[in-house]
Amino acid sequence: MDCIEFESKIPKDILEIVCKLGKELHIHPLSSLESENYFYGVLSNFQGKKEELIAYLSEQIKKDFKFLTEMPEWLQESDWQFHNGKPMCFVGQIEVKINQGSYIHSLMFYVFWDTDTGITKTIIQSE
Repeated sequence: MDCIEFESKIPKDILEIVCKLGKELHIHPLSSLESENYFYGVLSNFQGKKEELIAYLSEQIKKDFKFLTEMPEWLQESDWQFHNGKPMCFVGQIEVKINQGSYIHSLMFYVFWDTDTGITKTIIQSE
């Protein structure tokens, strides 16, 4: 998915940088309103020159998008979960295969956890 096709409050030239970095890290900045708001907030806090933006964003994303052991391996587009404006910690994923006659249907359950509140969210994707 090309995130430049979407309307966003993030300026288009900056959005291109954010989308490129997000693609490298498997995080789609416009996958949800919460995601867009997070990236908009991070960009609002940036005080440096445009040349320093990639390093700043990379550092901020690596700090905020936490996982217990590994990053998610998405079957579809990234759908990182947020709570109270912050990315939740990715706990892990569970694959379930359902045999329906001659067709095997794969489901992937992605579990996220807010370490401050204990709230969890689960996302399901299928092939």
